[in-house]
Amino acid sequence: MKRKVGILTYHDALNYGAVLQAYALRRSLRKIGVPDVEVIDYKNPEVMSAADLKGLLFSGGIKGILLFVTRIGVVSRFKRFRVGKLHLSKELKTQKEFEEYVRGLDHVVVGSDQVWNEKWNNCDEVFFLNVDMDNNKKGSYAASFGFEQLEEDKKEIYKKRLSGFSSLSVREHSAKEIVENTLGLSCEQNIDPVLLLNREEWEKITVDIKPKKPYILLYLVPYQKEVVEYAVKLAKEKGMKILMASRSFRNWSLLHVGSSSPEKFLGLVKNADMVITNSFHGTAFSVVFEKKAVIMLNNARGYNVRSRDLLAMCKIVDEDFKGEKVETDNVDWTFVKQVLKKEQSRSKKYLKDMLNGKES
Repeated sequence: MKRKVGILTYHDALNYGAVLQAYALRRSLRKIGVPDVEVIDYKNPEVMSAADLKGLLFSGGIKGILLFVTRIGVVSRFKRFRVGKLHLSKELKTQKEFEEYVRGLDHVVVGSDQVWNEKWNNCDEVFFLNVDMDNNKKGSYAASFGFEQLEEDKKEIYKKRLSGFSSLSVREHSAKEIVENTLGLSCEQNIDPVLLLNREEWEKITVDIKPKKPYILLYLVPYQKEVVEYAVKLAKEKGMKILMASRSFRNWSLLHVGSSSPEKFLGLVKNADMVITNSFHGTAFSVVFEKKAVIMLNNARGYNVRSRDLLAMCKIVDEDFKGEKVETDNVDWTFVKQVLKKEQSRSKKYLKDMLNGKES
């Protein structure tokens, strides 16, 4: 087993799913026996949280000032989580610094999240490990492209980028199709890191809240006006309040909790009477905490195949499901836990084999 492993992911994004999946992958690697695991503190300006503060003071008058003050608080809470929970490496700002640093590591694991969506990282070759480093150190876990099909003019570029990996693992079925059928490379499909940890493990870092009234947790990434309207109508019908966990203040009539710490976000999901979300990680944590949820699969970024594939794996929907909305009213959670337990075992075996130098 490799002794020192680095995780390269979007740990610095101001996003609950991003930091929590980084935490889960590090904890999972530690659990399978890796003595020293760190999250590589590589700073890509396209995804780092500090960029979220730029321009707020000058872009929206009073609203901009309020957003800035709120954002300061959430940046501080996310930083506290990263420093306290992720075991960060020293800060790396350039490809050269990254190349020099990874010489001291036994292995680098890229993933999860949309690390191979070049639109998110401005074509940064570091996230593809297409840099000067030993190919035997290159591995991925549950990496995501964020799209279902690869454009024709991108095929050779992506094949070159990924050919150097000693082990390849992706998150979605569509990603496996891209790697194997489009690029001609072998890979495994594995669950997102947040699903590697069971409910009891997540509860260890959860900050519980004590709601005075039943509530719907509304978690939208990105914001969708029509989903907010749907949630407001549903909450009125059921006599519930709405807690909005997104950092959008387009609807000031809602109670906003989007500046909560990652640990409190877990508590908000755990204690919700219902979750309404269009987010993959919103879906994933709804599954972890066995929540009654409404999953919106269509949003401004396109069809959420990531959530659909997760729901299909859990047999909540069919694999060829194309609908816009999924409700988890009558889910057999005992069966879902059995599915996840099987997938956890398979995914942990992949991680062990990758770090022991076996072909996946």
